[in-house]
Amino acid sequence: LRSVGFPLHGSALRIVETNQFVDMVKGEVVLRDGVFEREDEQPAELFILRYQPSYDESWREDRQYEGKRRWIGGTDPAFYSFAQFVSFVQDTGFTFHPFDEAGIVAAKMLWATSVPERFTNQEFHATMRFANSLSNKRPWSQSNPVLYSFSELLAFIEARGLCTSGVGSIECARAKWISCPGS
Repeated sequence: LRSVGFPLHGSALRIVETNQFVDMVKGEVVLRDGVFEREDEQPAELFILRYQPSYDESWREDRQYEGKRRWIGGTDPAFYSFAQFVSFVQDTGFTFHPFDEAGIVAAKMLWATSVPERFTNQEFHATMRFANSLSNKRPWSQSNPVLYSFSELLAFIEARGLCTSGVGSIECARAKWISCPGS
């Protein structure tokens, strides 16, 4: 799914004995025959979603989304809560460029490129450098040449819970982004 632009992480349901995949068609469960080993595409698969960033509601209980921030890419000097960022992107259809992230993912991008209330000059300049770095994709490592946007990197880290205790996924993803080859 990632190859066609969906940042999904999940598992397909397949009946091992028959090699049939579970699919949903207009609310009905349908079994689809699996493909032979050398064929490329499965006809359909129902995924058990472990994580879908566009529908992530875990931020409501995540401490990294507390407080208020000001987006450095805008002209509004006011500070807003993350819930207000979410409402803004949903109400206006805002997309974060250059990769057109929308909805909650766009709100997370706004939050990641914002400064907290009572920010220091050092925090402002670090956030500005980080925001300016988001116009390209980067490899996860030198041994993995596949290029990822920051939002894809963030989704990967969130889906797998790769952050250490006490470090939010955005800060964890920012640190990884900065350490990626080509940064």
